[in-house]
Amino acid sequence: FEQMLGRATRRCDKIGKDHFEIYDPVGVYDSLQPVVTMPAVANPQISVQDLLKQLDEAEAAEAITDIAKQVALKLRRKVNKLDEQTKKEFVLATGKDVAAFAGELQKADAAKAKELLLQHKEALVQLEKYRAGGNMGGMIYDGKDELTGHTRGYGAHKTKPGDYLNDFAAYLKSHANEIAALHIICTRPKDLTKAQLKELLLTLDANGFTALQLNDAYSEYTNSTMVAGIISLIRRYMLGTELVSKNSQLSRAFDKLNKNHKFTPAQQKWLDIIRSYMQQQDILSVEAFKEDKRLQRLGGYARAQKIFADDLDNIVSEFNGYLYEDGGKTA
Repeated sequence: FEQMLGRATRRCDKIGKDHFEIYDPVGVYDSLQPVVTMPAVANPQISVQDLLKQLDEAEAAEAITDIAKQVALKLRRKVNKLDEQTKKEFVLATGKDVAAFAGELQKADAAKAKELLLQHKEALVQLEKYRAGGNMGGMIYDGKDELTGHTRGYGAHKTKPGDYLNDFAAYLKSHANEIAALHIICTRPKDLTKAQLKELLLTLDANGFTALQLNDAYSEYTNSTMVAGIISLIRRYMLGTELVSKNSQLSRAFDKLNKNHKFTPAQQKWLDIIRSYMQQQDILSVEAFKEDKRLQRLGGYARAQKIFADDLDNIVSEFNGYLYEDGGKTA
């Protein structure tokens, strides 16, 4: 989820990107707020007029400066789209150009920010109505919307899940000798590194293949409910292995790990935490204990290494080996 937010924040001056929006019909953003490390994202849909109404009721300095900063961000997004006449009118009304006014708002303390916003309320509201080309905007359609039908698409213009899965299989086989990670996944998946997996995911994504879409297509094509990891999906369409769900895959790996060791209660507690972590991962890396915030809060690599009697690296390697013991042939 944080990775998606991070991608959204990337600049793209080429297309004039000035904000991003989160479409969240099931409340993921609110649910994850307690654990998401990225700062809250301002609502781009809220108007300057609404923010100024909030200002009338705001008393706490923090609330006032937050409103001022949101207004300043909206001004900065507009500054490059304004025509010269509108810029001049704003200067006449406020004594400053739009960029300078926004900068002053961002730096001002609560008292000064409130004074600026209330003093120039009319100019700010008028500026928000501006549309490129001098058009002040307005209703362009007042008819009644009607749903006439819907279809599910997969990949580039693919509406049938089977076609999408066939394209995925064809892509894997035609690039097997070009992408090193594919060869590793087919022959020794436990040796796949986090960096190699990340690069592979980016490559697949750029070509229209994601684990989410592949799982949806597979479920629709086979009329089943299936959520499998990307490595399992790749092995299925490159080697013909049986596709198992992520939960079944993890259960099998942890069962084999437990049969081969007599873990202490403390070690078993860590294994439960690792299992929760692996619900969203395809491989377990030693680096995860040094980088993942959840694992770090528990003491990270140093603590886990101590709990597993300095044998953590071997446990991780053994576990990854069990993950993909799916009976598949090697490439």
